[in-house]
Amino acid sequence: MKKGKDIRRDSAESIRKELATLSTTSVRLEENVKKLDSVWNEIN
Repeated sequence: MKKGKDIRRDSAESIRKELATLSTTSVRLEENVKKLDSVWNEIN
């Protein structure tokens, strides 16, 4: 049976991984927004 400390450590690691994933996704979205903005400007 896991102790409370182990559970908290596992939870914290899971949260860190999720935040890293969200950060990467955010960067990709920002890059795509810039690309789409450029395309939009070329169209108009």
